[in-house]
Amino acid sequence: MPRFLTLLTINATHSYYAGVCEDIGFVAPGDFARLLRKGRMLSREIDGTLYVLFEAGDDGKPIVSLAGQTLRVGVKLLNPYFTNFTQVDADFSSALSLYRNSPPATALNVAKPTLSAPVFSHTLVGNTKPITIVIKNPSGSVVQTDNFADAKSPSGTSYDLTGKQAGLYTVVETSNAATNSFPYYVDSELFAEQVFGVLELTLDPSYYTKPAVFNLSFTAKQQTLNYYIVGANYTDNDLKALSIKDNAPASPGRPIQFNPIILSDTTPYAATATISANLLNGGNVGLIQSATKVARADTARTQLQLLFKKNGGTETLVANLPQPGADKSSADLIISISK
Repeated sequence: MPRFLTLLTINATHSYYAGVCEDIGFVAPGDFARLLRKGRMLSREIDGTLYVLFEAGDDGKPIVSLAGQTLRVGVKLLNPYFTNFTQVDADFSSALSLYRNSPPATALNVAKPTLSAPVFSHTLVGNTKPITIVIKNPSGSVVQTDNFADAKSPSGTSYDLTGKQAGLYTVVETSNAATNSFPYYVDSELFAEQVFGVLELTLDPSYYTKPAVFNLSFTAKQQTLNYYIVGANYTDNDLKALSIKDNAPASPGRPIQFNPIILSDTTPYAATATISANLLNGGNVGLIQSATKVARADTARTQLQLLFKKNGGTETLVANLPQPGADKSSADLIISISK
């Protein structure tokens, strides 16, 4: 009976979750399956982790070693709300994240090419002609050369790489003024799947004796909590008696401190509010903000309490204030109270 051992694993971690992050999935292009067959390997995705296994002999060594070969796999989002609560670069939606390892290390280096189908156009960035444009394939060989002699020349060029090797291509513009390079990641399958990332993992011999662990790490957004208090039948003095207190036991990030309430008809409100008071109907409006930015979290924080001071005492109006869910990109919350 064949014996399979783990060669490598790929998973994702996210500080937004207390447990496993299952917001990403893996897409295997055609050459992934071909490489697995060639190396007598298997792959399995379990609980958000991709396992790549190799067939081993009785001595634990691979029947077929693919050391030095490159394994490619795409990464796509499974959660449409992912960017609402995740700290991402400004170009997250427009540029591909290309993750590459440096054997034998398992650390991943990240580049940001443009993901493209095999047929695409490149618009000139340089404006000093003559300009020569070449496109180089993943091996560095020139695939096509275009020359633009003068101002009457086209403003760009097009490429048809159908049937060519998938991977990272580089368009190089050269003129008397400058040389500029523009990376394009060309793969029809991964482009159709709308992946946000691609892993290109060069297999090191050491992985056959000690499985490599590759981790895609994500961080939760840090945002100011904005609680808009809409008080029906509340006067300005009533609103000034409101406060928010975090009564949770001390722990990392807790307690959360809150600033005093500011009323909607004051200058500080206009300077800090993200919702117009005109849109908050039904009563007098005040804003209570966290003193610092707070990390978004999947697990609700309990014991954030809305308090009202009166007659020398304190009344708890809301015992557990809501917090923004995954479907919300902002940390703006509206609390309606009445008396």
